[in-house]
Amino acid sequence: MNTDDRVEKQLNELKEKIYYHNYRYYVLNRPEITDYEYDMLYRKLQELEQQHPELITADSPTQRIGGTPLPYFDQYKHSIPLLSLSNAFSYDEVRDFDLRVKKSLGVTEKIEYVCELKIDGLAVSLVYDNGRFIVGATRGDGFVGENITQNLRTIHEIPLRLTEDVSIEVRGEAYMSHKSFNEINTQRSQSSAEPFANPRNAAAGSLRQLDPKITASRKLKIFVYGSSTNEEFSDHYSLMQYLITLGFVINKNLRLCKSFDEVVNYCKEWETLKNELDYDIDGVVIKVNRFDYQSILGNTAKSPRWAIAYKFAPEEVPTTILDIVLNVGRTGVITPVAILQPVQIGGVLVSRATLHNQDEIIRKNVNIGDKVLVRRAGEVIPEVASLVQPKDKPDFFIIPETCPVCKSTLSRVEGESAIKCVNITCPAQIKAKISHFASRDAMNIEGMGEALVENLVDNENLAGPLFAGLSDRKLVNLISDIYYLNEYDLLSLKGMGRQSVENILKSINRSKNAGLARLIYGLGIDLVGKQTAEILAEHYRTMDNFLNASYDDLCQIEGIGPKVGKSIEDTVRKESFVKEIKRLRDKNVKMTAEETVKQQTLNNKLFVVTGTLQKYSRTQISQLIINNGGKVTSIVSKNTDYLVVGESPGSKYDKAKELNVKIINEQEFEALLAKST
Repeated sequence: MNTDDRVEKQLNELKEKIYYHNYRYYVLNRPEITDYEYDMLYRKLQELEQQHPELITADSPTQRIGGTPLPYFDQYKHSIPLLSLSNAFSYDEVRDFDLRVKKSLGVTEKIEYVCELKIDGLAVSLVYDNGRFIVGATRGDGFVGENITQNLRTIHEIPLRLTEDVSIEVRGEAYMSHKSFNEINTQRSQSSAEPFANPRNAAAGSLRQLDPKITASRKLKIFVYGSSTNEEFSDHYSLMQYLITLGFVINKNLRLCKSFDEVVNYCKEWETLKNELDYDIDGVVIKVNRFDYQSILGNTAKSPRWAIAYKFAPEEVPTTILDIVLNVGRTGVITPVAILQPVQIGGVLVSRATLHNQDEIIRKNVNIGDKVLVRRAGEVIPEVASLVQPKDKPDFFIIPETCPVCKSTLSRVEGESAIKCVNITCPAQIKAKISHFASRDAMNIEGMGEALVENLVDNENLAGPLFAGLSDRKLVNLISDIYYLNEYDLLSLKGMGRQSVENILKSINRSKNAGLARLIYGLGIDLVGKQTAEILAEHYRTMDNFLNASYDDLCQIEGIGPKVGKSIEDTVRKESFVKEIKRLRDKNVKMTAEETVKQQTLNNKLFVVTGTLQKYSRTQISQLIINNGGKVTSIVSKNTDYLVVGESPGSKYDKAKELNVKIINEQEFEALLAKST
């Protein structure tokens, strides 16, 4: 054995020891060596790698924190969607879920459920190829997320190499502990930085840092809660035990419940104990345990039918309304907001709460100076729930007759509770429209935050002698003005250096290819949310077709009701809207939907993959299927169209033969793929 071979052998032995002790420490919570002994192993590995950099591998424990800061995050298309969960807000609703499950399965006996704490963090996907961590991504919209691999590598609970050389995708919830949250906020206060509002916001901001070294300093953690590749197991509970053996950390409070009554007891137990944890939870996730039952129950477009989230009742806390201010939204709707004596609700410092509208103010009979109960609706948005003590006569705040920003006369929307500013040049509306257009779910213009939008609309920060006398020049009045900005415009704003300007302009340019669905959503048509925009883009395919849509055409589209249809027709007929589209088109903003896959051979075909393939990893072939219009699942059922088999296919092969599912090998799959393209 030569010197290089000996060094490589020594490196591998050190890495194996560190992997082992990481598993003992992070997964089992039963360390076998002291911190000092671990540090010495780690240092020895570092020294050897410094002497032999050609032998450094991506899965080395020393490579968790590395890489240069990114200019932006690439998008990542999930091979199997990360669906959201339907919510239950009472035990009656949980019981209804149990009854629906039994009815759909055609059974009367008790159903086994797995109950897990619903961690208040961020859902992520972790992809492993032959035991090595290769990709980590955010949930995003469930279908497309952001590739944040560099940042996820900094979380010590995420193994860079598994204990087995398996290809697997797991899902988990990244979060920040109360201890880390308090430490970070103490540091931020000492450096005059604004503290984070709550651990979830802190975790979200940390994961989206372009510099992984910043993420590493935030000490994030993760609990894994499942896998999209669960084919070797009959139930969720067994899968979770297997994930532990691979090196993943799962929440120790997971419980197999043999009946509905046990589920309710679990929920009640943790509703009482939740404040004793060192991390935030906002409910309990309830999953049907058996995978064959999950397969029969299936999914809706948004969520699985075999799982539900029981959300804890929101905590209500008394405080005082110090003032009431009016916010102007992008459609001109006026929202009254209570300024509160700051109060802690569920670990979050709350100083503002929505009052919704004038009708709600009248119903609750609230005014400045009142003592009220405040809660976080859905554990997210603070709202004024009620008075602490009811009054014996009406004494409520009245929304003024003029807009708080532009002073135009406000108007009541007929048949609705909304009061609106109808002045389309109102600066508050312009800012809200631009912020919405640039948001992550719309055109996703990185760096165009609230402060920059304020500057672009107000132009109060024009700086330097070159810009003297230009204070009346408005950089942005319309959404389309974003694409007419240049380096000179942005450099005129205080606080904007050349690197920041370069990044913003690149981000603006990238957003031109966002596609029709994001563009329609970003344009902010009243009543058109993200999902509706996707339906419209899929149906009309081009902006011209959409602009020519009639009310009758719109109402015939599934998911588009009369109110939405009327709102769309009224908007696209406006001269100002048509002008916006023309200006966007002139700047080469993409006006078409993503290429349709409707004529592709794989479109909507359901695939299962089993065995070891020669050419592809499980992740690679799944991604190919998805990219060409197909769907991938891990369970063979009567709905499966194709089983792709490799070497040692296992029980899925027998199941497919039993159900007469078409079985194809790797070469036949490639032939099918060739027809698709």
